[in-house]
Amino acid sequence: MSTTYRFAIAPCGADLEVIHNLVTPNEWEDKAQSACLVSGSGGVDGSQNDRLICHAGIDGNPPVITLIGATWNSNTGDTGVATCDLCTQTPNQQTWTLTSKV
Repeated sequence: MSTTYRFAIAPCGADLEVIHNLVTPNEWEDKAQSACLVSGSGGVDGSQNDRLICHAGIDGNPPVITLIGATWNSNTGDTGVATCDLCTQTPNQQTWTLTSKV
């Protein structure tokens, strides 16, 4: 069983599909294939209370983008700040909006 979250990231234009799995590791993929992200998919660390960390692979790999304020309890329409740690041609400071949760 899993829940799928969609986060719009601006200004880089990424469209992150973040999947919270109850049994297998959590994962993410940039459905927009934004040129600014160095990695377009990987794992998600949701162990901290106030952020989801999308990293390049399994836990312990470098973070690609960190969704500050996003949690598994976030709701559609929620917004926050994101840091784009492995990005090119875009500012490190981004914003996120949760566009859907199913």
